[in-house]
Amino acid sequence: MNNELATFLNEVESTNIIEIKPFELKRKLNKTSRVKPSILHYSHLNMLTQYAESYNESKVILTYEFNKDIKYFLTQPATFTIKVDDKKVSHTPDVVIIYTDGTVEFIQIKIDKKAKDKNYLKIFNQLAEFFKTELGVNYKLVTESSYNEGKYIENLQQLYAFLDVKLTSDVTNNILAELPSAPTISELEQLCIKHEMTDVYAWALIAQGHFTYDSSKILTKKSAINLVH
Repeated sequence: MNNELATFLNEVESTNIIEIKPFELKRKLNKTSRVKPSILHYSHLNMLTQYAESYNESKVILTYEFNKDIKYFLTQPATFTIKVDDKKVSHTPDVVIIYTDGTVEFIQIKIDKKAKDKNYLKIFNQLAEFFKTELGVNYKLVTESSYNEGKYIENLQQLYAFLDVKLTSDVTNNILAELPSAPTISELEQLCIKHEMTDVYAWALIAQGHFTYDSSKILTKKSAINLVH
C-alpha cells in the first residue's frame, strides 16, 4: 500500500465504518480452488507482486497497467467492516485506483452474468452508495465487457513484458523522425536496429503508448501501426 492510499484510509472518518484493516489471503496460492483461483500478477506500474482472485480480474488489472491516467492501483486493498441498514457487513473491494489527478476509485470485478443479477445489483448499489456517502469516492462495477473486444487482451499480454524496457528520448525521437507514413512493426524494428537498438525496442515503443494498432487482430511483424502525435 503506497503512502497516498494509506493517508486516504487513515483520514476516513465515519461512525458507520467500524474498522478498516489490511486484507488477508485465506488460502495458499499453491492450493487454489478450481472455482476461484488466486493468480499472481507482477505489476510493472506499481513494481510489486499482487494477486487476482479470478482470471477475469487478472485481465482487468492487466488493462490498468497500460492506462496512462492511472498512477497506482492495488488489488484487495483492505477489508471494510461497516454498518449498512443497521447491519454489520465486512467487504473487500477487488481493486482501488489512484489516478494521476489524485482521484481515488474503488472497483468491483464480476462476470457479466453476475453483474446483471438483480439481487447482486441491489447489494452492490448499497455498497456503492455507502462508499460515495461515507468515503466520498466512486465504487465502480466492471465486467469483461470492458476488455472483451477482438484480440485486445491477447495483444496486451504480448506487449506486457515490454513495459519494463527503458526508452531513451533522444533515440526514440530519432527513430520516430524517420518513420514512413504507414509503418509496419517490421519496418519499426528495422529502424530501431539502424539506430543500434534491437527489435525489442520497437515493441517497447508500441507497449509504452507511442503507437496505436488494430486491437481486433493479433499483433505480428506485418501489423500496421499508427504514430500517436
